[in-house]
Amino acid sequence: MKEHRIQKINSKLKNLFPSGDVSWLYLGSKDYAGAYYKKVDFDGGHIYLVSGKPRYQVKVYLSSTGLWELTILLKLLEFSSSEKRILAVLQETLASSLSESNNELTRLSSRIGSFYAFEIVLISRILKKTMINRFWTITEITENLKNLTYKRYEGSPATSGFIYTSQPEKYIKALDLSKVEYEEFADEVIMSDEYFSSPASYRYVDGRNSFYLVNNYGNVIGVIRNKKASMFSIVDRCSEKMYSHFVDKMPGRTWIGYVGLNDDINIVVDKHSSFKWSDNNWYVRDRSIIKKYLVGYGCDDGFADNLVDIIYTLSELRHGTVICIPIEKSTPPVIGKIDTSIIGGMLRDKFASRKFSELLESNQAIGLLASDGLTTISQLGTIISCGDIIDITAATKGKVTGGGRSQAACAASYYGLSIKVSEDGPISLFLNGDKIIEMH
Repeated sequence: MKEHRIQKINSKLKNLFPSGDVSWLYLGSKDYAGAYYKKVDFDGGHIYLVSGKPRYQVKVYLSSTGLWELTILLKLLEFSSSEKRILAVLQETLASSLSESNNELTRLSSRIGSFYAFEIVLISRILKKTMINRFWTITEITENLKNLTYKRYEGSPATSGFIYTSQPEKYIKALDLSKVEYEEFADEVIMSDEYFSSPASYRYVDGRNSFYLVNNYGNVIGVIRNKKASMFSIVDRCSEKMYSHFVDKMPGRTWIGYVGLNDDINIVVDKHSSFKWSDNNWYVRDRSIIKKYLVGYGCDDGFADNLVDIIYTLSELRHGTVICIPIEKSTPPVIGKIDTSIIGGMLRDKFASRKFSELLESNQAIGLLASDGLTTISQLGTIISCGDIIDITAATKGKVTGGGRSQAACAASYYGLSIKVSEDGPISLFLNGDKIIEMH
């Protein structure tokens, strides 16, 4: 049984649940469903434990085809903070997106609209948190940022950002004025589709060190700037650490949204929960998901934190890498080195046995991992080797297809957990020849 709306929504949900398997099951015809369901649109979403892993299920009734069941089966032991936010509003969003009219033209328009609006409504409801039927302001903010990603000024991308708060007076009082400064507008500026029509609107407030402050009514009331922008490293910026003081433990419903380095949008709700809009799709960008894999695999907690920071930084900077964290001393077979020069060998020797935390503090970690070849690091965060060419014969046993990095990551995963960052951004984890997760 095919249902085009469900197929479209399914593809969107897969982007939002990178650590889960999303599937739909057709349960019966509309006559069967009508008798069974008694015209109740939804059976409330529930989370169950199946073989120790969480499973979310919700039943959906469509008058055109019948009864369907959505299942999200998690690969981890619990849903992440971002995934829980989605589940909290998913049922109502599905209900509004899949509702139908008896009028054929209205029904067709509704189907088209539901496909394009599903993600917008879902993300807006997540950010609204409460009063979820009133989210126009949030939608307007995110759509303005989307439009800005297409702009260029003198050949350079146009960027800017907003901080949204439902309690602006309390938020302003809670600001740490040793770190930021607040410039209040004489009059509130009403948000509109043409907010970024002039270059000054995004040149003076760039979404890097300065952000517009927006209230619950969609009015821009001032600008917040970092006082000491130079104190933040490229890792702080790309891993979103520099934005935490704008949103963590602040009063009201607060989040920050800005145009990123790659014509995308980043939404930071808190240090545990963030979302990304890229290539016309919304994705969960929750650092805790990758960290849970690393810690669950036996990595030291501090090393896992540091590695996640660098992985996200490489992704944002569009630098590719392949990393292997082997089981004990079982390392992938090395058949050569990327750089065979004398200086290359001497530099590799300098990195061997160094702690990853030391390389991060001395700003060498990005250069090490962005260099070609496999980097092997112990579970405790000690560099074992780097710049390696490995035997990828084992990759043919797995289900992974792709270029050299994918094949190397697949082959290395037979010796431990391997991580690949693509030059176009996605982060993938491999184990035993299989790709177990991909995040954008």
